[in-house]
Amino acid sequence: MNGDETSLSFAEDLSELRELAVPEHVVSYVAAQRYPKSWQRRHTWHGALTLVGIFMCLILLIGGVLTLARHLDEQRGRDALFLSSNHGLAAIPLVFAAIFLGQTASNAVLLRLEPRRLEFLALKFLFQETRQFKAITTRVTRWMMRRVVASSDHVRAERFFLHYVRWRVSWDRRAGLWILAFGLFLLPIDLGACAVGTAKGVEKRSVFGDVFLPWSELQSVAVGCFALGRRGPFARYELSFADGTEVDAWPKPRDADTLAGLRKLDRQLRARGIRFERGRFAHGAHAGELQWSPGCTERLHTIYPAVATGDLDALLSSTE
Repeated sequence: MNGDETSLSFAEDLSELRELAVPEHVVSYVAAQRYPKSWQRRHTWHGALTLVGIFMCLILLIGGVLTLARHLDEQRGRDALFLSSNHGLAAIPLVFAAIFLGQTASNAVLLRLEPRRLEFLALKFLFQETRQFKAITTRVTRWMMRRVVASSDHVRAERFFLHYVRWRVSWDRRAGLWILAFGLFLLPIDLGACAVGTAKGVEKRSVFGDVFLPWSELQSVAVGCFALGRRGPFARYELSFADGTEVDAWPKPRDADTLAGLRKLDRQLRARGIRFERGRFAHGAHAGELQWSPGCTERLHTIYPAVATGDLDALLSSTE
C-alpha cells in the first residue's frame, strides 16, 4: 500500500490480487482508486473489535461448558468410590463454530457500510488473510475468489468486492452453523465421558462407547505425586487392567470425603492382592522417570487443608 499524506492506494499490491485470481478489470479498477488515510485507523479498530468479540464469546462458551461439566461430575461422583473425567472434545468444533460465526458477524457489519469504505476494508482484510500463513491461505483464498468470479459473471468492478463480502458472509455462516450443529451433537456425549468406580468395577463412558471393567481384571495400581513447572501438584492413582485400559482413580483430591473414598477403594484392592507400585511417566520428556516430585505431598496438604495430616502421606507412600 502507498499514497500521500491524505490518501492511500493499493497500487503496489496489484500482483497479489492477480495471484489470488482477481479479474483483471477489477485489478485495473483498484489501481486507479485512492482512499482516505483515516480509513486505515477504522480498519484497525474493526479488526481489534472483531478479535475481542470472538475472544469474549470463546471465554463465555468454554467457561459455561466447564461449569456444566463440573456440576455433572459432582452429581455422578456423589456415591461412587471415585470419579475421573477428561472432557473437552466437544469444545474443538464449538471453538471453530464461534470463529466462523464471529467472522460472519464482522463481514455483516461491512455490508452496512457505504460501498467505497466496504471496498477498502475488504481489500485490507483480503491482504491481511493471505499474508498470514501465506502457503495455506493463498490457496484457500484463490479457490474462494474463483468461486466468487464464477458466480458473478460480468459484475461491475466497483461492485465486485460487495459481491465478494456477501459470498463470504454466506459461506462463513453455513460453515459455522454446520460445525455448531456437530459440536452440539457431540456435547452431551462429551459431558458424559467419565470413569466411575463402583463396588463391582469401573464403568468407563466415552464418545466411543461404554465399557465395564470388573475388579477381577485389574492387574496393577501405579501411585504418583508430581508437579511439573507451574502445574500441579497432582496425586495420580492409576489402575491398569488386563486389556490395556488405564484409569485415573484420583486425578485431583478436593476434600476429606474424596480421601475417604480412595481409602475405601485402597482397602478393596489390597484385599485382592493387587500389586502396587510407584508410577512412571510413559511419554514425553520425562518418560521413564518416577511420578514423584520432592515435597509433593506437603504441597498437597497446603492446597487441600481438609485432608488430615499424615493420611495422604500414608496412603500415597504405601507402595512397593
